[in-house]
Amino acid sequence: MRYGIRAWARRLAGTAVCMGTLVACSDSPPKLVTVSQLPTEFDQLAGVCQGHGQAYSAAPAYTGPPPHPMAVVVTDRTTPSVLDLDNYGSAPTGAGAHPSRNTDPGMVQLVACQTDEGPATDVLGPECQYSDRTIADTPIRMIPEWFQFTIYSLRTHTVVGTERVLTDDTHCPPMLDVIRGRPAPRQVASLSSDKVHETLDHYTEAMLP
Repeated sequence: MRYGIRAWARRLAGTAVCMGTLVACSDSPPKLVTVSQLPTEFDQLAGVCQGHGQAYSAAPAYTGPPPHPMAVVVTDRTTPSVLDLDNYGSAPTGAGAHPSRNTDPGMVQLVACQTDEGPATDVLGPECQYSDRTIADTPIRMIPEWFQFTIYSLRTHTVVGTERVLTDDTHCPPMLDVIRGRPAPRQVASLSSDKVHETLDHYTEAMLP
């Protein structure tokens, strides 16, 4: 009887340890969503950058000679917009946007997920002067911002590479972000199309085995 009590106590202790580490003991790891059909719309590729990711098993492999077509998923506040890399910068983004595309979504091999990492605290852009009466000639500072691109193979969702880039377009914008009827004292610089292509084109132009 004494042995039985000890054995029961050991089993209970093991249960307590398991309850203390629920993720390891009872929860299965998050699973990648795999889609067997080719994407027919660019907007479907937003799922690659959401949740635990998404792969399209029928997508062309990231291999062989270029070009390797790429889509870029940009999140404007909370709304993802999927762009053809060939048209990045010339297409609208955000809710309701309908950017033009040159690439058949079924030919896409790579998806770059663009994430905002916040303003660069050690870099200041130029001051912009506006004469509008609502601004009262207040100088507005342009602030560069860091972005990261995580580049995935669409077929397998494996990470092909990551790139961290600082926004480079610090031109004073014709329109300003307004908070509570007043312009924000700092305006975030944007990422130019040239900078995006400088950052990502070597993936699409790579000669692979």
